[in-house]
Amino acid sequence: MSRTLAHRHGRQRFVLNGVDPDACIYSESKRDYLLFMSSMDWEMKKGLDIAISLSFRMRAKLVVAGTANNYKRIMRIAGLCRQIGATYVGDVRGKRKAELLAGARAFLFPTRVDEAFGLGMVEALMSGTPVICSNKGACPEIISPDVGFVCRDDRDYVSAIKRIGTISPRACRDKAMRDYHYLRMTRDYFAEYEREIARNNLSHCSSADSNGNLSTTSGAREA
Repeated sequence: MSRTLAHRHGRQRFVLNGVDPDACIYSESKRDYLLFMSSMDWEMKKGLDIAISLSFRMRAKLVVAGTANNYKRIMRIAGLCRQIGATYVGDVRGKRKAELLAGARAFLFPTRVDEAFGLGMVEALMSGTPVICSNKGACPEIISPDVGFVCRDDRDYVSAIKRIGTISPRACRDKAMRDYHYLRMTRDYFAEYEREIARNNLSHCSSADSNGNLSTTSGAREA
């Protein structure tokens, strides 16, 4: 989850999600395409229309990845991509997914949803790929200026695409390794569990003392 989601629910404690770098391919060499990858059951809420419009107006090659539960929806999306010259590759996983993320000039995430996290963005960063996203949900928390662009409107998106080359793939990878590695996530979970166990133990001891109960150690001394 994210700090954004925790605060939305009135919580201060949270653990950021993490990914396995071995599941990604890091590459500083990029091909000439932008990548939109999402569930196509939510394609418009995730901003597919924005990605397509930007690609068409800026004459930028667009690769669209993701599938849906409805076959007619998949065919409609495939047709929409063909109309503007985008490449729809459907469902991608494993090595093929890693290759697409690693080769993209940028990962487009123009979501209209208040995202709880945004795993695709982190996978892109781990691949050394800059992210161009909206300002919804956790996007501004995850994407800092050194690894991508957080956009409020169409003007921001256009500017971001023009400035992709100013983002270093190494900066993207370094941030992902530092902030979104699954081992960091594991350490944070352990720390939270230990904190909670300690708090519960303290609460139990305080309750026992208030009731006049002796601890096991005290009882042994009395004997």
